[in-house]
Amino acid sequence: MGNGARAHEESGETLRLLQQILQIGIPEKVAIKTINSILALRTTDEMFATLDLAIINLHNAFVRFLKIGSTPSFIKRGNQLIKIEAGNLPMGIIQEFDVDIVGEQLASGDILIMMSDGIFDGPKHIENKDQWLKRKIAEMETNDPQEIADLLLEEVVRTQAGKIEDDMTVLVAKVEKHIPKWSPVSMYQGKAL
Repeated sequence: MGNGARAHEESGETLRLLQQILQIGIPEKVAIKTINSILALRTTDEMFATLDLAIINLHNAFVRFLKIGSTPSFIKRGNQLIKIEAGNLPMGIIQEFDVDIVGEQLASGDILIMMSDGIFDGPKHIENKDQWLKRKIAEMETNDPQEIADLLLEEVVRTQAGKIEDDMTVLVAKVEKHIPKWSPVSMYQGKAL
């Protein structure tokens, strides 16, 4: 929603409302359309909201992306980089719109990278920001989510000579298969007595 006090308040309210609607069990598409209607009716100003939401099934690691006017996300799988994007308009602009949900099967070791437009569009002097970002992510030698987020933010701020003009949010998560401590119980650990 941009930056400033009003944008912060509006985005916080939008997220709170979305969280409440989703927690009571309403399907994602209906929740998004409800929020869109509320935003469209709420004000006559040109206030709209982008939404970048990843809903991960913790049992099978299938992720559903709801990308409403948001920048692409990336999944780093070894040396492969998968770009996730959807062509949805931001919420609050038009009354009726369809919500495209993009699904992807995650695997153990995958790294999910989501970012605000301040990161994606941050490097002003770079012509092909998409390719630049893909190259920067691919060149990272770490798989630590916090280090990836820090390095990405640092790279973008460096391209702007330290000047930050827009919100710069980076969210990085690593998918790991959970193996309970009790599952690999070995009958014979070490030498027999």
